[in-house]
Amino acid sequence: MSQIKYVLYAVVFILIAGGVFFIFHLGKKPEELEKISSKTYYDDPSDSLTNKIVSDGSKIFRIQCGSCHAIGIDMTGPDLVGVTERGPWRDTSKLYNYIKDPISFKQNKYIDSLRKRYKSKHMAFPDLKNHEMEAILLYIRMYRPKAVV
Repeated sequence: MSQIKYVLYAVVFILIAGGVFFIFHLGKKPEELEKISSKTYYDDPSDSLTNKIVSDGSKIFRIQCGSCHAIGIDMTGPDLVGVTERGPWRDTSKLYNYIKDPISFKQNKYIDSLRKRYKSKHMAFPDLKNHEMEAILLYIRMYRPKAVV
C-alpha cells in the first residue's frame, strides 16, 4: 500500500512541476516576441527561437492570410514578398494598423491602387496581435520554396 502512495505522490509532483514549467516557460513566449523588435535579429535560421517564430508565422499565415495571399505569386491579393519595402508598409506600425482595420485607411494612393487592381477588400483582423504579425512577416522574409525532386 505504501508503494502506491509513493507512486501517487510522484504523479502529483510531476503534474505540479509540469504546470509550473508551462506557466513560467511557455507562458512567456508572446511577451518575448513582443519585446524583440529588431528585424535583423531573426535572420539566423539556425537559431531555435527563430525557427519557432517562423513555424508559428507559417501556421498563422496559412489560417489568416493564405486564402487571399501567397508568397511569390499574386492571388486574390498581392504577392507578399517584400511587403515591408512597399508603399506605406515601410513603417510596420502602419501595416499592422491596416491589417487590423483596413477601412480606416482612406485617401492613400498606394492602397487605392491595390484596391483598384485586386478588386477585393482586405479583411480586417482586429484580434491579430503584433507578435503574431511579426511572426508572419518573419515567415515571409525567411520563406524558401520547397525543392521539387
